[in-house]
Amino acid sequence: MKVLFSGPSLTDADRAAFPGLVHRGPAARGDLLDAVEAGAEAVGIVDGLFGSTPAIWHKEIVHALSLGVRVAGGASMGALRAAECAAFGMVGVGAVYWRFASGAELDDGYVAQIHAPAELGWAALSETQAVVDLTLAVLARRGTITPVERVALAEASRAVHHADRRLADLPARAGFDGGRADELRALLRAGRIDRKRRDALKVARWLEARPPGRLPPPTDWTFNATSQWLGFLAERAGR
Repeated sequence: MKVLFSGPSLTDADRAAFPGLVHRGPAARGDLLDAVEAGAEAVGIVDGLFGSTPAIWHKEIVHALSLGVRVAGGASMGALRAAECAAFGMVGVGAVYWRFASGAELDDGYVAQIHAPAELGWAALSETQAVVDLTLAVLARRGTITPVERVALAEASRAVHHADRRLADLPARAGFDGGRADELRALLRAGRIDRKRRDALKVARWLEARPPGRLPPPTDWTFNATSQWLGFLAERAGR
């Protein structure tokens, strides 16, 4: 069984293009352990819950890897966890992962966004800095916005809370008005590049291509069942 955790980074149509995968929503703490106990042989982590819901735990990723489960991440929460768990064998996929792994990006807000519930296909309700940065970089490279405009728009985007970040609002937040503000809004709308979706599709393709079965358990490290881990298991047993 191959399990993909995704939400706003992919559309329902994207998920339907990978019928061989078991599709689950954004991962929260305990969801990966559930998948492992259900027999998952490979797992792709794209989106994850956070804030009012405990986020997917590094410890359960390391536990899965210790059992030979292949685990990859990219695009969003998965990119963060892949950068943090690479030493244990988690595979990082895509440009967002490399931003975190290289240290070029240190803020987890780079991929944070709010979204609709499962009933509405996890549709994104705000924009991510990852998408803003790439969109601005390409527009500047094409010469349709100036370097000064690029910096102003990027700074305005980073200054706003992720839940309130929307491309259409950036020109006004950056201090542009009148005709140029209208032009910038049109350029941002037409030139938007969805870096997260690109990377999420790469994770899905990686997962689809994995051979059946789990890997042999690692021999260069062992899983440490700490008191926190045992408490987590006890908490789950009593739910």
